[in-house]
Amino acid sequence: MLSLAPGSVYSTDFPRCTYTYFDNGAVSTATCYDKNMRWGKAIAYNIHGKQIKEWSLRKIAGHSSVSFSFYKNGAIKKAYWSSAPDGGIQWYKSTTYFDENGKITREDKDSREGLNDPFNRKQLQQPTIKTQEVATCAVIYSSEYWFTNTTRSTVSVVAKHKYRNDESSSVILKPGATLKGGYLIEAERFVPPDKYFTFYATQNDRRRKKQLIVVSSHRKPENTTKESRKYFYEVQAAK
Repeated sequence: MLSLAPGSVYSTDFPRCTYTYFDNGAVSTATCYDKNMRWGKAIAYNIHGKQIKEWSLRKIAGHSSVSFSFYKNGAIKKAYWSSAPDGGIQWYKSTTYFDENGKITREDKDSREGLNDPFNRKQLQQPTIKTQEVATCAVIYSSEYWFTNTTRSTVSVVAKHKYRNDESSSVILKPGATLKGGYLIEAERFVPPDKYFTFYATQNDRRRKKQLIVVSSHRKPENTTKESRKYFYEVQAAK
């Protein structure tokens, strides 16, 4: 089974990834590109982590792209994939339907001139066409997490993914400061970051040894764009 998880052998070829998740935190889909955002792979998994479908992607020499829709629990419901070379009249399309257990229930295919997608990862070593086109992908939503330091000390805040030990970020805040700590990417929906991340705070001043906690702020989430939303959290001294 191919794995696009961070640190896997396959992910070294396609390190620029976005993921969607089941409600239990397991990865539902992975959409990954190489460092130049030209060639990629998309993989769908069932809730047990088994790969159920793979698609080739590219943003060069035409396009090859995929978009997904999902069940309420995060399982993939439908995948629409299309491919066409640059400057040609050929094209290839498919729509794959899944049940909630990840079983493919139907696959509709259509093409012009019977094209089988001729562009694959092997051509990366022999690029001959310089034109580049942006692929049409699923709408990506960014759920940002912002921290406010309500204490009198400079603090470090770490965001650690609950289900993937190698995914974390950190930020340093002076007293009273509010800064962005990171973001959570999901397809077609916003998700409160604390659903997938645990937040820890520590004091940088060793002379003060108060225990700190990170809690959700009473400040309501704010949309900065249609696809970007801020969620607010506070660093407080434990009572």
